[in-house]
Amino acid sequence: MMSPDKKSTLFCPDCDHYGPMATDWSRSRRDGREELECPDCGTVVVSQPQFGTADDGRTRVALAACAGLATLLAGLVQLAGFFSVHSR
Repeated sequence: MMSPDKKSTLFCPDCDHYGPMATDWSRSRRDGREELECPDCGTVVVSQPQFGTADDGRTRVALAACAGLATLLAGLVQLAGFFSVHSR
């Protein structure tokens, strides 16, 4: 087994199993959450929300707002580049 000092290593608090997050843990989806379970004892070691699956539309609105901010930021970067070239 690999050494436990890697950043992507998960540790089970119940049975002391450890291993790489990407391959060694059982993945499941329950109640709008993605969970990683210990392959030895079944303890859930990670439980996080699944983004982009909200039925109420809040996630889609938040993603649209982020896309709008990214577009605005790209425009500001272009504008700053324009002024730096034309102010010389």
